[in-house]
Amino acid sequence: MVGSLENRQYMTEYMDLRSITLMPRSLYSLLITVLAPFFVLRLIYKSLREPNYRRQWWRRFAIGLPKRVKPGAGVIWVHAVSVGELLAIAPLIERLLAEWPDKALLVTNTTPTGSAQTQSLFGDTVEHTWFPFDMPWVTGAFIRHWRPELIVMVETEI
Repeated sequence: MVGSLENRQYMTEYMDLRSITLMPRSLYSLLITVLAPFFVLRLIYKSLREPNYRRQWWRRFAIGLPKRVKPGAGVIWVHAVSVGELLAIAPLIERLLAEWPDKALLVTNTTPTGSAQTQSLFGDTVEHTWFPFDMPWVTGAFIRHWRPELIVMVETEI
């Protein structure tokens, strides 16, 4: 009896915390979705100044994602924002490729320089695309397409 009372109390506390954490996430998601047209305008502006931003910008919205090279293989997703993060994680990427040749290794970047460096270092040995915008429908489509088993996010400026 005591166990079930504790369990009920835990569930009540959990539900309270869940509603508190979901509300800010819902507001954030709504705000990001409303601002999506401005992201497109920003990409257009950056494309005018930096032609490399024009390359496959729609993939940031999970549109026209590349076909998986190893369709049945599990995916390990490594995100390296730009060149610094990519160089920091490159030894791990090489080790993952050697240790798990049956897995598909997906590398995402958010900058043209990071993308170019990924292509230069790894070429066709990894699958590569842009990191998606943080909108529920975009990230959901991205995750459904790639179905990663493991996600590694690299941040060097913490």
